[in-house]
Amino acid sequence: MIDKYKVPVEQLKVTYNMSKAGFKTTDDIEPLKGIIGQDRAIRALEFGLQTNRRGYHIYVSGQSGTGRNSFVHHLTSEKASNRDVPKDWIYVYNFNDSNKPLAIGLNAGDGKAFKEEIEHMISGIRKDIENAFESKDYESMKNALFKQYDDESKNLIQELNKIAEKFDFRFFQTDKGLMSTPLKDGEPMKEEEYRSLSKEDYENLREKSNSLGLETVDIFNEIKDLEEEYQKRFKNLDNEFGAKIIDIYIEKIKNKFSYCTKAVEYCSMLREDIIEHISNFKKGDEDRNNPLAILQITSSPEAFFKWYNVNLFVDNSSRTCAPLIIENHPTYKNLLGSIDYKMEMGIARTDFTYIKSGSLHQANGGYIILQVSEILSNTFAWEGLMRALITSEICIEGVESQYGFASPLALKPEPIPLDVKVILIGNPYIYSLLLNYDKNLKSSLK
Repeated sequence: MIDKYKVPVEQLKVTYNMSKAGFKTTDDIEPLKGIIGQDRAIRALEFGLQTNRRGYHIYVSGQSGTGRNSFVHHLTSEKASNRDVPKDWIYVYNFNDSNKPLAIGLNAGDGKAFKEEIEHMISGIRKDIENAFESKDYESMKNALFKQYDDESKNLIQELNKIAEKFDFRFFQTDKGLMSTPLKDGEPMKEEEYRSLSKEDYENLREKSNSLGLETVDIFNEIKDLEEEYQKRFKNLDNEFGAKIIDIYIEKIKNKFSYCTKAVEYCSMLREDIIEHISNFKKGDEDRNNPLAILQITSSPEAFFKWYNVNLFVDNSSRTCAPLIIENHPTYKNLLGSIDYKMEMGIARTDFTYIKSGSLHQANGGYIILQVSEILSNTFAWEGLMRALITSEICIEGVESQYGFASPLALKPEPIPLDVKVILIGNPYIYSLLLNYDKNLKSSLK
C-alpha cells in the first residue's frame, strides 16, 4: 500500500531549462529594485517622498535584514536627483547686535562667491584707502584744516593768556593739552623757585589759580567746542575720501546679488560700519607733531577686521541635485550644529565664524535618513529633531541650554528655515512606544 506513495529520487528536485531564461550569467541581469511582496509599503514611501506638505515625514517600519535600508536609499536618491540644488547659507556679523549673527540664504554656489567678493573688497579697500590718505589732495585738505584749527586755537590761547597774566600765570600747549604755569618777573617759574615758595606765597598762588580758573571757564569751553568741531571736520574729511572708494566695491556686490534683499541690506550696513571705523583702514603711525594728535582716534588691532569675514555655513556649490544625507551618528551637535569656541587667558571666547553646521543644515532642501535607535540613544537629539520639524527652523544652541544652564558664550545665531524630508528607519516596537509617549509624532511623521 505504502509503496504507491513513494516518490522517485529523480522527481525530488525542480529542473529548469536554462536555454529559456534569456541570460547566461547573473551579470547579465539588472538588480531587483524594490522589496518583494511589499507593494503597499513601496507606494506609501513614494507618496511620502513626493508630498511636500508640512508634517509628511516618513517612518519606515520593519525588521532588519529585509532590505529596507538599501531600498529607502535607492528610492530617495532617485527623488533627490530630480530636485534642484538648494540654497547656500552664510552667517555674517550683525552690526546692530553682535550676539545675534545674521543668516543669509543665497543661490547655490553664490555663498562661496559672496565670501570671496567680501574678502576681495576688504583687501582692496584697505590698500586703496591707505593710498588715498597718502595722496596730495588729501594731505593738502588736511593741512588746510590743521592751519584753520591752529590759527583759531592760537587766538583763543592769546585771549586766555591776557587774562592769565593778570594773575601771574601763562598757558602753554603740550601733548597733554593746555597747561598753566605760574610766572615770576614775567617769566615761567622754574621748578626750584616753585619748591622754595613759602607757605604764604604758595597759598597766594593757589588762590590766584582758583580765581584764574573761574575767569577762564568760558574760553576753555570755546576751546573744547573748537576741538570737537575740528575733530568732526577731520572725521568728515576721512569719511568723504573713504566713501568714494567703498562705494565702488559695495555697489558692485549689491548689483551682483541684487536678487537677495538681505544680502543687499547687509552690504549697506557693512558700508556704514567701514565708514564709521575708517581710521582702522589707515596706516598706523599718525603725525605726532600735528596739533590735533591727541584728538585722533587710535587704530584698532588687526583682529578688528575679522568682523568683516563671512562664515560659509552651507556650501552647495559642488552639488548637481538636492542633497541626500545619511547620518549614522546623530548626536545633538552632529544633527543640529554647534558653536565652537577658543580659550584665551582661561576664558572661552567665540564669534559668528565659529558656528558649525549640522547634518540637518546640510540636508536642507533635500532628504536625510536616520536610524531611530541611534537618534534615541543620543541625549536631546530626538527632542531637537522634533522641535526643528514642528517649528520648521533650525536653532543652534549649546547642549548646556538643554540642561537648563545659561550658555557662557551668549551667542544666538539667527535660525535657518528648515525644508527637509526626514526618513526614520526603525522597528514596529519603537514606533509603538514613540506613538504612545511622544504627542508630536502623529503630526510630524506618517
